[in-house]
Amino acid sequence: MRFWGYGDAEVTGGGADGGVDVRARRAIAQVKWEASQVGSPAVQRLVGARGLSHDLDLLFFSGAGFSAKAIAYANEVGVALFKYDLVGSMTPCNFAAERIFDSPGHQANGSPAHFVVDEDGDVRLRHPKLNKALIGFLNVVKDALEDVGTDIIILCTTEVESVLDAMNLLHREPVSVDDCAEGVGILTGAANRVSKESLRLADLGFSDVLDDEVEMHAIRLCQPFADLVQFAFFDVLEEGKQLDLTATLLTEMQAIEPVFDRIGNGAVKFAAFIDGVGEIIEATDRLRTVVDDRRELVAEVQRERQQNFDAATASFFTIVDRATKLRGAYLSDAVTKELDYVAAIIEYLSTTRDVDVFDECIRNIIESRERVRMMARL
Repeated sequence: MRFWGYGDAEVTGGGADGGVDVRARRAIAQVKWEASQVGSPAVQRLVGARGLSHDLDLLFFSGAGFSAKAIAYANEVGVALFKYDLVGSMTPCNFAAERIFDSPGHQANGSPAHFVVDEDGDVRLRHPKLNKALIGFLNVVKDALEDVGTDIIILCTTEVESVLDAMNLLHREPVSVDDCAEGVGILTGAANRVSKESLRLADLGFSDVLDDEVEMHAIRLCQPFADLVQFAFFDVLEEGKQLDLTATLLTEMQAIEPVFDRIGNGAVKFAAFIDGVGEIIEATDRLRTVVDDRRELVAEVQRERQQNFDAATASFFTIVDRATKLRGAYLSDAVTKELDYVAAIIEYLSTTRDVDVFDECIRNIIESRERVRMMARL
């Protein structure tokens, strides 16, 4: 929901909130992870939970989809229905959902590939064009100070401070791809202004030497950039650890450690400092590519497991339905026991991402289905 523009969306914690699972200033949502499709009564309860706040958007998320009656009712009252899987992929199930999913106003928040959500729920930008623009800007500042020295330090200071304000905003707040493009524009504009002034001063014959005091000032000025890119590197490193990319991470870490030492050295020259920041950015981009490739592979495996899970649960409920119709009274207690067993499995699966556990649960559902089949002699 934050990705779609409801930036203040928060989990409610359940209980005395009228059945609402997520609240935002402009919307409320219900989330269901159950074996059976959501029916119209559940959608009606969400509409009732809105009360008199008719300006609120209503969103309903279900792992099993929605019945035809639920979709028809949602279309009448404008509730957006989404089906989701364990990977987090969303499929709009009616027009209201498609409007949120595809509209320009929400699409401005970009593609999920540009974002990562940290443990605190903050959305951090990860966009290679922004990194390239940052490297370009810092190299322009480095070249300008090397060419005309202290004569351009005032302009460099002003431009660096303005860029830092923009970069800090981009890394603190949920940002859209449009925001990212604006960030690239800010960096490019600042680089152009510094470059033009450097060329103008050089043409006028300015070539002041960059003394130690000004050089240290420049390093202190750009230190936040170093902090920012190191933070980003370790962010990606942590993601890689969670994806079992130990060998690749070790290689990159061994290669980058001397760079960390170099830019942390109090005697480092400004040019070497900026070169080090650039190396960290390049290492981060390399790791990002590896991490994204692995994540896509993992997602593909998870999608396959999700399909297996969907097939197992669907066949289980089909057999239960047939068994109940043919031998209802005779099997009622046994079937109820199996239904409770499978319901417990499905609930547990919503709390774990363990691959081995997931596969075992699918096998258990299939075994439960076969027990019902045998009891009903189907």
